[in-house]
Amino acid sequence: MKELLFFIDENSEIIKVNKFTIDTLGINFEKIKGQSIRELFDKSEKLNTLLNNHYIDESNSIDLILKTQRFGKIPVNVSFSRIKDKIGDNIGSIIVGRDIRDKIQITNSINYAKLIQQSIFSSIKNLQNIIPESFIFFKPRDIVSGDFYWFKATDRFIFIAVVDCTGHGVPGAFMSIIGSTLLNEIIVQKNITLPSDILSNLDEGVKNSLSNKSANETLQDDGMEISLCRIDKKYNKITVSSSNQSSFMIIQNEIIELPGSLHSIGGMTTKNKIFDNHEYEIIPNSLLYLYSDGFQDQFGGEKNKKYTSIRFSNFIHSIHSKSMAEQCSIIEKEFESWKGNNKQIDDVTVLGIKL
Repeated sequence: MKELLFFIDENSEIIKVNKFTIDTLGINFEKIKGQSIRELFDKSEKLNTLLNNHYIDESNSIDLILKTQRFGKIPVNVSFSRIKDKIGDNIGSIIVGRDIRDKIQITNSINYAKLIQQSIFSSIKNLQNIIPESFIFFKPRDIVSGDFYWFKATDRFIFIAVVDCTGHGVPGAFMSIIGSTLLNEIIVQKNITLPSDILSNLDEGVKNSLSNKSANETLQDDGMEISLCRIDKKYNKITVSSSNQSSFMIIQNEIIELPGSLHSIGGMTTKNKIFDNHEYEIIPNSLLYLYSDGFQDQFGGEKNKKYTSIRFSNFIHSIHSKSMAEQCSIIEKEFESWKGNNKQIDDVTVLGIKL
């Protein structure tokens, strides 16, 4: 990628620029020689601060609007490096600029994809209309998410799912839309209600949705992990089925793990997958937690290690007596505290309900 280069003196006046800068500006160098660098950009307090600061962190950069005759106003990302003389005094700066128009267009497209994704998925308020004592901690790694949560209420049943699709960002988001669409088709249109049967149909649906990929592309890892629960209001029972991810209940202060099948949803490597059902009588004030693996897999803490599933279940157990709203807040604080300055490595979803 070509870069804009500006050499300025200690008064922020332009001494020299490279040919790419002249071509981009669309003017002769003599017209800007000796001119303040500020005049080439839209007014910016950040630019003034950097120009007036004699101690610049060269790892930092800022986004500015460059005024050109050739292209009009264009967004650029600029970074600064000070030039010093032999005794260490600042005598000027080198400014490096990069055109970020394509980056902004991509970001705008992703933000639009986020709106589409949000329009498909229900809000936490809708879940709380069905189950007042509930929460969702949802933290995508990128603008759009490969994790999603889904729920639907019928006259007899309430279905709730947390799904972790292959990848994150845009690829994961497209998979999440496929998953949400298929769940609606299977449960609402086909009236399939047993969780293990729903997962089997979802598995076939994902495979069929991806079957027209090029033969040269691998389908081995394309799919999703899901934890799905069905609350039977007629017989006061809860049934949970999961693919390759666990969930757990807390009943009378005892934590009960609900292991998932070893199979993922989708992919092309396994036929005749079996998904198990875990069924329990609903005891008042029991709790159910569905979650993706983003929290457990996050690196952090004093030794910069993964949070781990054992630590996660112990942590949830330690706060389960608090209100659902309090739990959600504590979960968010725990995640941020553990992550610290590390990058978030995956999408994170934790959903809790009191039965």
